[in-house]
Amino acid sequence: MVMLGLMNLEGACVPQSNGDAAVWMRSAADKGDARAQYLMGDMYRTGTGVLQSSREASKWFSRSLDQGFSKAGRYLGSLYESGDGVIKSDKRAMACFEIAANNGDAQCCSKLGSLYLNGTGVQKSDKDAFQWFKRGAELGDVESQRHLSNMYQKGQGVIKSESEALKWKSAIAEHGNAVDQYNLALSYDNGEGV
Repeated sequence: MVMLGLMNLEGACVPQSNGDAAVWMRSAADKGDARAQYLMGDMYRTGTGVLQSSREASKWFSRSLDQGFSKAGRYLGSLYESGDGVIKSDKRAMACFEIAANNGDAQCCSKLGSLYLNGTGVQKSDKDAFQWFKRGAELGDVESQRHLSNMYQKGQGVIKSESEALKWKSAIAEHGNAVDQYNLALSYDNGEGV
């Protein structure tokens, strides 16, 4: 049923139909398929084949996450963080992000790093922020790499190291953003870390 839903969604071997995709996906989701529940949540989040509803999205993401489909944690956490369709709760957002981050979601590592850095829903901790940004950076998240570079440069939550800051600035610059490349060039020009 999930495959039929995806085929309808993408128009693979059948005419593309968001409505038919939603029917197939709901059938699988109602039978307890965690991936289908996640996909139903995403369809409600974006209004694909169904009327957009953050409340319905949160319901499906929650069911999926309860069954261990950690990818749902990113979106459910975002809904709790913003209070969109659910009662705003930084603690619940953090719990959802943590489940996803512990299963390799780099963007959730960055989210957790920001929560600790700003003391949102948790006691402010530069050291914990650094640890989450480091995990996200190692998984390739650009935002985590930016934070990590800044933290090394300032000695915030970690021993100051211009060479480590430069290493992460180089990683960021490889993504092709002109501003990041310019900042890397400035570090070389100023002899920071080199």
